Amino acid sequence: MQIHLIAPLITCAEIEGFVQDLVKGGHDTLLSGVEEQIQCMMDDVPLNFSRDGMDATQELKPIQRISWSITGWRSASYMQTFKAGECATFHGKMGLFPLSRPSGLVIKYEEEYRMAVAMAAAGLGE
Repeated sequence: MQIHLIAPLITCAEIEGFVQDLVKGGHDTLLSGVEEQIQCMMDDVPLNFSRDGMDATQELKPIQRISWSITGWRSASYMQTFKAGECATFHGKMGLFPLSRPSGLVIKYEEEYRMAVAMAAAGLGE
C-alpha cells in the first residue's frame, strides 16, 4: 500500500475502509479517487452524456477520477507482472475506492495547497 503525502486531507476512516476493501475485495490493483457526476469530455468528445438532450447531473453515470491519495496492490500478482516486464501499476483486477472530495484533492500546485489549507481550516477532511 502507498499513502501519498500529496493528499493530506484523507481521513483515518477512509484509510481503514481502503485497507478492508483491498484485503477482502479481491483486487490486484486498488486505486482511490473521486466520482465526478457532471458532464465530462475528453478530446472534445462526451464521455458520460449525449448531445441529444440535457440530462440532470444526478442521472449521469459518474466518471471515476483517480486521485492517487492511497493505492494498493496484491504483492504476488504485482511482482509477477513486474517480472514479466509489464506495467504492474495497473495490473489484474482493478477497482476504485471512492473518496470524499476533500480526500481526493491532491497538491501539485500552489493553488491546490491554498485550497487544502482552507478546507482544513473549515474542518473538512476530518
